[in-house]
Amino acid sequence: MQAQKSLSSISSDRDLWIAQYRQEIYERDRFSDREGLRKEAREEGLAEGIKQGKELGKTETEIKFIKNALEMGFSVSQIIKLSGLPEAEIKSYRQK
Repeated sequence: MQAQKSLSSISSDRDLWIAQYRQEIYERDRFSDREGLRKEAREEGLAEGIKQGKELGKTETEIKFIKNALEMGFSVSQIIKLSGLPEAEIKSYRQK
């Protein structure tokens, strides 16, 4: 009887251990998925930031080019030919 009780206890401990082990695996996998999503979100955010930075740098460069060309006496039509920028944008900096 004692042996059967011990066997039953070991068996239930084993079942409990297996259940806990499965739970740990499940939680670890969920955590890994979250970390993967966080990493993906960080990478997307970084890529978007780089894109915005490049656009801002390009805009600042265009503005500097227009202002310099106007100061040097280039006509609006010459600046359009050199830069490919729209006439309205160039004229807006002529007045500033």
